[in-house]
Amino acid sequence: MLLHVESHIEVAARQCQNQCLSACLIKMKVKAPEGYHWMKKGLTYKLMKDPRDGYKPHKGASKEANFEIQKVHKK
Repeated sequence: MLLHVESHIEVAARQCQNQCLSACLIKMKVKAPEGYHWMKKGLTYKLMKDPRDGYKPHKGASKEANFEIQKVHKK
């Protein structure tokens, strides 16, 4: 009987991992093109050219941005 319970626990653990994996796949990190960085304002991003003396981290700036993945077209 104990083996039967462990099997159910393993199945539940795999299902949880699969759900977590699918939740992780709804966003993708996108690197900014060379010479640019992302600027975040609210929920949107814009590209900004790096200064001549090079990129320096500042408020709202990032070399990578997280974008949601849309799986189907919305009507």
